[in-house]
Amino acid sequence: MQGIFLLSLKILLGILLLPIAILLGIQLTGEFLHLTHDSHYLATTHALLFNPIRSDNKPRVPPEQEFHANQYRGWYNPYQNLKARWLKTNFHAHSSRFEGADSPQTLAENYHSRKYEVFAISDHMLITRPKELPKELLFIPAYEHGANIRKLHFTVINPSEFSWDWFPVWQGLARRKTMAGMLQSTSDFLVLNHPLCPGVFMTSEELAQLTEIDAIEITSQWNCNKSERGTLRLWDETLQRGRRIWAFGGDDTHDLKKSTGDGYLLVHASKDQSSVIEALRAGRFVVAEGEDDFHAPLPGRITLDEHGLFISLDKTVDRLSVILPGVGTLSENKDRRELHVPWSSLSTMPYLRIQYATGYRRYYTNVLYQIGALK
Repeated sequence: MQGIFLLSLKILLGILLLPIAILLGIQLTGEFLHLTHDSHYLATTHALLFNPIRSDNKPRVPPEQEFHANQYRGWYNPYQNLKARWLKTNFHAHSSRFEGADSPQTLAENYHSRKYEVFAISDHMLITRPKELPKELLFIPAYEHGANIRKLHFTVINPSEFSWDWFPVWQGLARRKTMAGMLQSTSDFLVLNHPLCPGVFMTSEELAQLTEIDAIEITSQWNCNKSERGTLRLWDETLQRGRRIWAFGGDDTHDLKKSTGDGYLLVHASKDQSSVIEALRAGRFVVAEGEDDFHAPLPGRITLDEHGLFISLDKTVDRLSVILPGVGTLSENKDRRELHVPWSSLSTMPYLRIQYATGYRRYYTNVLYQIGALK
């Protein structure tokens, strides 16, 4: 009798472990195929196994092809035509439906009280909507994708459908590309969250190959590596590898009593969903880092014209800089609100970004680049 019991137990255990063994085998096969550079076969195989409808993921149209008005003299400038207004925005916050301490309704009311105009709740693997919204607050649906053990998480903005995490064990680059491709095809904008957390810890070489994402989060209370502004350095190093990728920011709040406002966006758009999504795709937003600011300095003009690059803010800041990633500061003004860089200095530059600071708060524009220099 004991022998029959043990045999039955072994059979049951085998049945339970078989799906796990199959999943691990698929992941190992995927990693091997990636290492042998057969990435097309990898993507097709995984897509057919896990989501046959999404086996033909198409890359986004490059912004210089989608937004022609932002071009000037062979440069792409997300801020070339600032005709709307700046909207204080956060896409990364968690409610009590998953991990968070506060109800969706409490979150909405709190962000509205802090002068946010665009807001999302990014619960893990859940699309959460408050029952009621303050009239002045634009809500855009989103969720944080990732049910894996090593915190590879994406913010999926305005998804057309929900996608499960089919790779819960580990995240090699092959698996990351496959999952990101599926998510990109079902969303308007895709962000890689906290890229330097243990388990995720993306290098710039890997990030340059992860062409399925639109942006990386450079400000968040869960960035995990803030030494020497680690995520900012990672973004710069990825740009140096020729990969065009936008920076992104959010506060990733889990409890309003403990932490809010560590990061957010200033999006230049009309206050409707399609305009905000268009601004994200175009890169027409500024990433803010530091404690919530009710009176953030706003760009009035970031323009390329016959004289070069002209930058004007609506307030004086402690420091206004033009940065060439990998090289350093090209031009800087202190205690000013304007900065001009002539074409003689721009002609040899493939790309640049602008940052400014007031006190301990810092603000980062997206990258301006010569068309063809970044892909």
